[in-house]
Amino acid sequence: RPLLVGQWIMDYLAAAAEEGRLKESRLRAMDNQMSTLIAAFNGVDKIDKMQFPFPYAQLVKVVLLVYVFTLPIVLHSKLGVIGTPIACALFAFGLYGVDEVGEMLEDPFGHDDNDLPLFEMGKGLVKDL
Repeated sequence: RPLLVGQWIMDYLAAAAEEGRLKESRLRAMDNQMSTLIAAFNGVDKIDKMQFPFPYAQLVKVVLLVYVFTLPIVLHSKLGVIGTPIACALFAFGLYGVDEVGEMLEDPFGHDDNDLPLFEMGKGLVKDL
């Protein structure tokens, strides 16, 4: 739909230029702005539609799980009985946190708390116009 609206705007501008209501230099400037807007929309649409493949996401989870469960074996000789669980818990918390952040960034255009405020951004754009 946004591309259709962009095409309607372009057609309206072309008709206004043919009727003499819009100067050629202004038409070129507006055409450049519309082209930039459509290119930006295509970029956002590509980000929205691109998803990580499911096998890749599952492989990351499995490798992370194996790493977290084998880490105590390696750290036990260096940190001892008390330091190993603390260090492993911090590593697990950090790595699973980074994994969760990656999942949140995968789809920034929803209605969750951490998604982009598109409605407010749109209102700001309308106000600027």
